[in-house]
Amino acid sequence: MKKDLFRKTDIEEYFYVLQQKNLVYNYNFRYFSNYNTQPNSLSSGHPDGWVYSNPGTNGTIQPSQNKCRITVNSDSKVMTISQALHEFPRWVEQIAGKTISIEIQMTLSIGCVMKVSLSDGIKSVTEELKSTDGGDIIMQLKMDVSNTPSQLILELSSSTASATITLSKVFGNVGELALESLPPMVNGIIGERKSYISMQVAPVEEFSICNNTTVDLSKNHTRLNSVLNGRFGKNLLPNVSGYFSRAWDNGMKLDQNSADRKMMGQNNIVGDYVGTIEPDCFKMHLHELKFAPVPIVSAPQGSPAEGIKSNMKSETKETGDKETRPVNVAELYTIKWA
Repeated sequence: MKKDLFRKTDIEEYFYVLQQKNLVYNYNFRYFSNYNTQPNSLSSGHPDGWVYSNPGTNGTIQPSQNKCRITVNSDSKVMTISQALHEFPRWVEQIAGKTISIEIQMTLSIGCVMKVSLSDGIKSVTEELKSTDGGDIIMQLKMDVSNTPSQLILELSSSTASATITLSKVFGNVGELALESLPPMVNGIIGERKSYISMQVAPVEEFSICNNTTVDLSKNHTRLNSVLNGRFGKNLLPNVSGYFSRAWDNGMKLDQNSADRKMMGQNNIVGDYVGTIEPDCFKMHLHELKFAPVPIVSAPQGSPAEGIKSNMKSETKETGDKETRPVNVAELYTIKWA
């Protein structure tokens, strides 16, 4: 008897999966917000949303032909690249007690041993693969999430000295099979700044960055931390309360004091960088004041003496307000975390 390619249960599962969303942010490694071909104190090679560790020597990570290329350190220490898939509002009700399926598409060098694990904070599953011939590899992972998960973390790791790993796509969702074509759980760009003219409370997927105090990101906001990359201090959000925005000079020298700008929250970082601030000031200028000679000792009437005259100092009349500013409107600025 010939077996149907799709049993009824398979069709039902497929349509169920079609209603889900991709839990992996930046699954196709499109975003490398902090990558710089000329590295500086703020640059990093890791892709947005991912947490990367590669201790030892000669380990690297960088974008390569729309993929993420990693060279494991030469000391056989464990390289990891991970993402917290649970970082979105009301995540527990979305995944608790359900099956999660993951697929990783990558290219491994000969002899590379790759581990992939998924953990919900209570239990975890791990798959290991050794590339004997090198080349393109697809790894799949599936886990039944507990009813009371505390996290959902996907981790890829290898300790094969100097091995190269090129990640093409990593995607996953609720259901018995992983589909690449699903819409993302995070709709938009993590780290994006938004503004609102009629609300004082940030939407649940965003944080206000108009605060009168320093805001420390928690361990449940690693994807945003990955994008900020310590730019405003370790685990810290920027605070733009009362500031006007200015387009990044980026070497154009239209901002003639760009070399003196200081990073918000980190005064030791100085230069022409995104996120830096500069104090208010007036451009150097002169005001012309005309004075008339004022007699300070007059000669007696009818005397041939000239008397004494002097140019007295003067000042303009005080005018204006407590600050110099253009016409403006106050808005709530936020930053997207999920």
